[in-house]
Amino acid sequence: MATSGIRTFMQGDGVTTGEVHWGAVAAGTLVAIVGQMMLTLLGAGLGAASFDHSYGDSLSGETAAWGAYAFWAVAGIASGFAGGWTAGWVAGSKVRTDPIEGSFQGFLAWSATTVLIGAVVLGLAGTSAISARLGGPLAAKTVSTEVLTPVEQEQMADAAASAALWSFFALAIGAAAAMAGGYLGVEHAKRTIAAVPAARTKEPARSTV
Repeated sequence: MATSGIRTFMQGDGVTTGEVHWGAVAAGTLVAIVGQMMLTLLGAGLGAASFDHSYGDSLSGETAAWGAYAFWAVAGIASGFAGGWTAGWVAGSKVRTDPIEGSFQGFLAWSATTVLIGAVVLGLAGTSAISARLGGPLAAKTVSTEVLTPVEQEQMADAAASAALWSFFALAIGAAAAMAGGYLGVEHAKRTIAAVPAARTKEPARSTV
């Protein structure tokens, strides 16, 4: 009886060791960070991160900020998948690495990327315009030096709560994408390695004359 894909994923190949492949994690982290940077620059160039709290009315400014935040979230999910796939592909070169272990390497790469990018954004939010814009409405409002009225304070609190909630969902989806990437990366590596001997056996015999 054929087993389901979910059951196969949970059980792995029976050789999962839980070993951390630091080279794979480092490679995945590097790819994810570079991917996030490139997509962020692309979004800035296309105007997705063009919010500036000192210009325009608050409604259009907040809309632009949420657009930049949404683009940042999508970029993070895509970068997480790319980093996870890279980590899985590198880890898959080892014989005893199965897809479920590749998901673990992808998750570790995503975790390292999240910590590094979070540290950069929090450290530069007050001094870097791009970092402030990438933070969405919350970062845009925190850089303001104006004295806020009670109504504005309540609006800022609501924006902070919304940003935190959507950040949680974006990070959760990014983690799942990284794990899926790690799983698929190992499978691709295993197929590639298995195809090499088969390709060699099909090569014509070389003449010794």
